[in-house]
Amino acid sequence: MCAKENAHSGRTGGEEEAPRFIADDQLGKLARWMRILGLDTLYFQEIEDRELIRTAVEEGRILLTRDTRIAAEPGEAKCLFIESDNWTEQLREILSAYHLKVFPEKLFTRCLLCNSPLSPIGKDDVRERVPPFVFRTQEEFVRCPTCDKIYWQGTHVNHVLEKLKPLL
Repeated sequence: MCAKENAHSGRTGGEEEAPRFIADDQLGKLARWMRILGLDTLYFQEIEDRELIRTAVEEGRILLTRDTRIAAEPGEAKCLFIESDNWTEQLREILSAYHLKVFPEKLFTRCLLCNSPLSPIGKDDVRERVPPFVFRTQEEFVRCPTCDKIYWQGTHVNHVLEKLKPLL
């Protein structure tokens, strides 16, 4: 049976290694917000339960699920059953269960699409890949080395920070 709470502690920054997660197909929005926080979180829209569990075990990831069948028999996977259906409450459940702290410097360090850590890229290298207005108004860019998506600090960042304020 999935744990309601796990004594494992970790941090999203600092000396201790933060736990790594894999979210079931009911937790896509949560996975995206976890990536925004800089938490290593795999998510697949379509994945069979046994493949989800196998990946969690093989990669040493904590399986996050709202599926009572998976929660009842997670096999060898470390598992946390997520009770809430609200993403902010879900984040609170995870932060509390694993004693995680949110560090501003870790925000926006992972690709929202594929979870890879982002790398800085020079402004001249994105000239043809971003809208002209963005190129003129932004100085710093990051790139996902896996899916090649380019990110910059647009106005959406302030909206995200407002939503995260209670957690920071």
